[in-house]
Amino acid sequence: MRNLRAKYPAALPAWRTLRRQLRVVPSTLVLNRPLVFSATKDRPVLVSALASGADALATYDRADFQDKLGRVVYGMRIALPRDLL
Repeated sequence: MRNLRAKYPAALPAWRTLRRQLRVVPSTLVLNRPLVFSATKDRPVLVSALASGADALATYDRADFQDKLGRVVYGMRIALPRDLL
């Protein structure tokens, strides 16, 4: 919310609608190929999104996700929030 309010305040209504549709799921993941992702502090974020079966992961973290932004990883799109909205 803080990042949206500061960077993209016009997206707040869309986020409020999407937030009501979110669900919490356990994160158990087994991959048949290695997951190459050097940002160890963000690896749980990526793994949890994949384990939940998410279609996309929205992130403002350009530094750690720079080589993944705009790409599809194990069938999940990784993008800036504005690109998903």
